[in-house]
Amino acid sequence: MPWEIRIVSETAEAPLGDKQSVCAWVSEALPGVALRQLPLPPQEILASFPPAVREAFERPRLETLYEGDGFTVEFYCTDAPEIRCLHADIRGSGNPAPVLARLCGPKGWTVISAADGSRVDLSGDGISQWQGFRDWRDQAIRQLCDADEGDPNAAADEPGE
Repeated sequence: MPWEIRIVSETAEAPLGDKQSVCAWVSEALPGVALRQLPLPPQEILASFPPAVREAFERPRLETLYEGDGFTVEFYCTDAPEIRCLHADIRGSGNPAPVLARLCGPKGWTVISAADGSRVDLSGDGISQWQGFRDWRDQAIRQLCDADEGDPNAAADEPGE
């Protein structure tokens, strides 16, 4: 489960920029990373999906994945001439602050936590919202593991048992 953020212009009403300049900046700020439209599944597979799922797959979208030290960031946005915001899903336990600061700082972009709509402070070594999310995630996982250990039927549900 990821920590979800949005990257917006300092003035939330303004776009980040046109598609070409935003894609170029992402590639410059994060070498080896390129926002691009991924190929669609084959038509015979798309045809088997319910209409709402098929529509979601067919909606033009740019995506890329950044792999950091102990974390990943999946960036995505609509494939439109003007990019209003970048969405990102952050997974892992490493510190994404330097990467987000490198991407956002020079452009005056702002990171917003999707969980509570708060502005993310990238000026320090860590991000309090990221740490809070990790604490919550780790606690939820521990509770699930503890519940499984207390369930006498849990072993019977294990594969190969």
